[in-house]
Amino acid sequence: FYDMNKMAEIKTKITPHSKKTKVELREVAELNKVETLEGKQCNCIFWSPAGNVIIMAGLGDSASGKIEFYDVHNRVIMAEKEHYRANEVLWDP
Repeated sequence: FYDMNKMAEIKTKITPHSKKTKVELREVAELNKVETLEGKQCNCIFWSPAGNVIIMAGLGDSASGKIEFYDVHNRVIMAEKEHYRANEVLWDP
């Protein structure tokens, strides 16, 4: 996922006992890895139009509906919410 000179990639590993998701953030110009976030329950990433914030969301019928707001600049989770069976995320400027 590309936006504002950054890329976020979701990698999911499913084992018989669990499903683990890893999110990697990279700078696009040289694709330098910024950070890896282990164990996230997401299948979609949305960049804020204003920049520096992403939403990691588990969307769809088979997902948890967990939504995490992550500050890329400060590398901190700003908020975590759960919306059962959420299927879409939209930014409201």
